[in-house]
Amino acid sequence: MSEVKAASLINALQVFREIDSSLTINQLIVLLTLSKEGPLRSVDLKQKLNISHHEYADIVEPLYNGHTIRKQSNANFIESGPYADDPRQRVVFVNDDGKKVVETALEG
Repeated sequence: MSEVKAASLINALQVFREIDSSLTINQLIVLLTLSKEGPLRSVDLKQKLNISHHEYADIVEPLYNGHTIRKQSNANFIESGPYADDPRQRVVFVNDDGKKVVETALEG
């Protein structure tokens, strides 16, 4: 990773943490990935980020409603909806609040 990209990511993380101090770099990566490539099915997001089902629960689920059994935050940055090709499946996408966070983090 170039120094410029690393500095941008660090800056984005600092802004992101100012919004909610409990959020992690992995969650920032999820938001950036979904902003750029979403909406994505959960299985595709797991594969793209190379994370397990357990890691998904720890990293991604708190971005939905701010808490899981293991963690709690004030986050509400992503939502899910039906997958166009198969309504039995769900896609994950960045909501308006999440878009504002990403824009703020990237500007900062």
